[in-house]
Amino acid sequence: MVGLGAVLAALLFSGPTHPRALRRRLIIYIFCWGIGLIVLGTSKNFWTSISASFAIGYFMMTVYPTINSAIQNAVDDSMRGRVMSLYTMTFLGSMPLGGLVIGWSSDRYSAPFAITCSGALTILIAAGFAMCAPVDVTTESASDSGREMIC
Repeated sequence: MVGLGAVLAALLFSGPTHPRALRRRLIIYIFCWGIGLIVLGTSKNFWTSISASFAIGYFMMTVYPTINSAIQNAVDDSMRGRVMSLYTMTFLGSMPLGGLVIGWSSDRYSAPFAITCSGALTILIAAGFAMCAPVDVTTESASDSGREMIC
């Protein structure tokens, strides 16, 4: 079901390009992703778990391209390749570490506990991102084009 939600999200994704709209949409997607994780971690019903898995896949696959779009809109054209390579390296490098942490906490406590905690952490990230005020880019070319940092 996670795969079906991810495929549907990828097919339906058409993100806004304005930085404030990207920021707003990203906060909502991250928050919903966290809710889905908490529902899955606390669920005792098969159909609730299937629905939560679908929501997790959907929102996970909407968060990634939204972050990608936000970064590309916020960065000056001359630096875009460098910034995107750093983002990709960080993104791909953090997944194995997160897998180790989730695997350890699942082994130490339980899988539902680990999933629920990751959902709570995801919601805290969304809340922190929501409290972060947008900052204007000070470079001349970025301010001329109307771009602004989303956080």
